Amino acid sequence: MNFWKAILSEQQKNFSILFRKLSSVLLLILGPLVLILLIGFAYSGEDVHDIKIGVISSDYEMLEPAFANFSSYATVTRYANVSGCVDEIAAQKTHICLEFSPGFIKQGEEELPSGSIRFYFDNSKKALSNKLVESISKFFGGQAEKISIESARTIFSNIQYTVVYLKTKEVDLHLLVNESESIKSDLIERKERLIEIRNQFLPAYLRIKQIQKDANTLAQGYNTSFDSLSQAQAALSSALDDLEKATEFELPEEIPEESNIGFFNISLNTSLNLSFPEDYLAKLAIRTAIIQMRSRLDAFNDTGNSLKKSMGEQLQELDNAVSMLDRVRDLLDSDITASEEYVKKIDSGILNVLAIEAELNQSLKNLERLDPQLAEKLVKPILQDYEPILPGKRSIEFAFPGMLAIIIIFISILFSTIVTLSEVNSKAFYRNLLSPQDNMVFVFGILFTNIIVVLFQISVLLMVGQVSFGIDVLSHIFPVLFIVLLLALFFICLGMLSAILIRNEQTAILSSTFVALGFFMFSDAVAPLETMPPLASAIASWNPFVVASLAFKKILVFSLGATSMAVEAAILVMYLTILVGLLVHFSKKILK
Repeated sequence: MNFWKAILSEQQKNFSILFRKLSSVLLLILGPLVLILLIGFAYSGEDVHDIKIGVISSDYEMLEPAFANFSSYATVTRYANVSGCVDEIAAQKTHICLEFSPGFIKQGEEELPSGSIRFYFDNSKKALSNKLVESISKFFGGQAEKISIESARTIFSNIQYTVVYLKTKEVDLHLLVNESESIKSDLIERKERLIEIRNQFLPAYLRIKQIQKDANTLAQGYNTSFDSLSQAQAALSSALDDLEKATEFELPEEIPEESNIGFFNISLNTSLNLSFPEDYLAKLAIRTAIIQMRSRLDAFNDTGNSLKKSMGEQLQELDNAVSMLDRVRDLLDSDITASEEYVKKIDSGILNVLAIEAELNQSLKNLERLDPQLAEKLVKPILQDYEPILPGKRSIEFAFPGMLAIIIIFISILFSTIVTLSEVNSKAFYRNLLSPQDNMVFVFGILFTNIIVVLFQISVLLMVGQVSFGIDVLSHIFPVLFIVLLLALFFICLGMLSAILIRNEQTAILSSTFVALGFFMFSDAVAPLETMPPLASAIASWNPFVVASLAFKKILVFSLGATSMAVEAAILVMYLTILVGLLVHFSKKILK
């Protein structure tokens, strides 16, 4: 009981010291409150304004109506080249530059609308630049999507016209198939007629061929007989020559003038005949017979030659006629064969046409499904639907847990360091040490003083979050205050320990400041833990700032309830237990 009375008395003394000087009140209490209010005022809005956009384009007049969409928060300025606009960004006179490709979105007779935009932005202002790029890209991306959809609809409309045209040509294919079938029927009928003609022609043709063969055989026999007869005639002629030589005679020297030797006829007993010798008359008769025989042989030979010639001519005519008949037969056979080939080719062609027609019909069915209304699905075959698990949340609501934790850290560690330093460096401190009162009363008195002031300041920050930021703090006030208490106690103890160990005001305050900065820098406030090296990420995940921020986020952002922060609370309790033990140990060791 005496211990708590002593603690209460220590509180009264500490607050009387704090409020004794106006500078202390302004520095230690009102200063952090003003800072909190300034934070609330600065982060109460999210919309960008007074943005300056530079544009480099050869078709600025055509694009100018589109820039009216940015007039609510930006001013658009035209630049002649990229370097001039980039120099303005470097001089902090322009926030972002847009370079449009020549002929941006212009559509030629045979070209689809297209174009490109290059963004030049200040990546030293990453948050602002990302927001501007996202906003401008969203507008032009939406316009590009509309253009793509319209282009796709135009293409689909042309495809539909092509489908209609091809469907009209499908009738022509049917007509072609029907005409091919008709031609095929005509060819089959012609082939059958040709076969019928050939069947009628072949018997007569074969008979004529036989007649030709028989005639050739007869002609060959006649020629053989004629040759034999010619040989016999030659032999007879030779015998007649011999006989003629054997019966040569001379006429008497005196022949009556009235005699006509040309009409001499030995068969008559004329006075002329009686005037010649008998042998002479016999030779003369033989001679006359030889002459008559020669004459008859010559006549027979002429008749035979004429007959042979006539027979050869007739055979030649017959051969020519048969040759023509052979050609007729060959033509019939070739026409029949050609008709069969044509029928087969027509069948194959019809099958190919039918196959093409089937493929065309299938293609037309597929093309018919390409309705202009499907243009959007073609342009965006995979629809990406982004569904945030925290819809409607503002950026300040996501940043508030980290901001709350870092303000608690800085206020707690600096305030406790300053208060502890002012106490241990005061003249009355040594009188307190000489008093019979336990030194722990002094330590816990300062601890409670610090926690009261810090909780008051953090309460103001929570009110700012509730009123100005629209964060539902009151619904989770007890879990939030519990984490605030654990985090504040940890860094209050850390600040007190720093002041007790160092004693020098400048060194202790700088040390506390750097410790607070170290906790802030080695956390996910600067970079996500997942992007750190594995060892650094594992160490940073145990950072009290990271642990407290995660607990605040679970409660204030995700509204998970008090049970969700059990692990984080246990870690903070463990840290606090260790630090309280160190504070008690060093306080007893040094403050004696």
